[in-house]
Amino acid sequence: MKYVRTGIEILDKLLPDGIPRDNFIGFFGEGGTGKSVILYEILYRRLEMGEPGIFVCFEDVPRSIVEHMRNFKWDLLKFKNFRFLDCYSFRMENRISSEYIKILSRPSDLDALTEALFDTMDELSMDGKGIVVFDSLTELMTIANVPELVDTIKDWRARGPNERNVNFISSVHYGLKVFENIVDTFDYIMDGLIDLRYNPEAMKKGFL
Repeated sequence: MKYVRTGIEILDKLLPDGIPRDNFIGFFGEGGTGKSVILYEILYRRLEMGEPGIFVCFEDVPRSIVEHMRNFKWDLLKFKNFRFLDCYSFRMENRISSEYIKILSRPSDLDALTEALFDTMDELSMDGKGIVVFDSLTELMTIANVPELVDTIKDWRARGPNERNVNFISSVHYGLKVFENIVDTFDYIMDGLIDLRYNPEAMKKGFL
């Protein structure tokens, strides 16, 4: 089994061998626990290694994500082997596409989303290398048929990490009661789970 390190010091201490390339990993936590920023950095470090990457965004437009990452000195646009699958801009009248952004008009159509995802992976020759980031699967749950989504995620895991040895990582939000059962299902269908939580004692001292 092949492993790849995240490039994030604390995660590499916890996972000294790195993450198996054939894994789908979920970052779970309440809002504000830093899930998205961790995904940003994992993606950026992998791109720095010369590997291809795809960011499937459900919660914000690519432009905002690019600007947010620049606040951390992470410039996505300098990489040629990177693409956005924009699953947010369908809500807007003015949609901005470019060579690195593919806008999906109906991301709730899971078959079309799956086709766009694997077509983009083929375009970037993602086999045995690269990473796909989903932020977040919770937002996708709000627009898609949930039972169908469970089967779709199983298919993604089989066709991406298992078949191609390409890491998939995603954020999943805790705290929405309507989705509690499906979130529990993710514990079962994903290969690994990293649970991010607030530390009450640290919060008293001004830290999370």
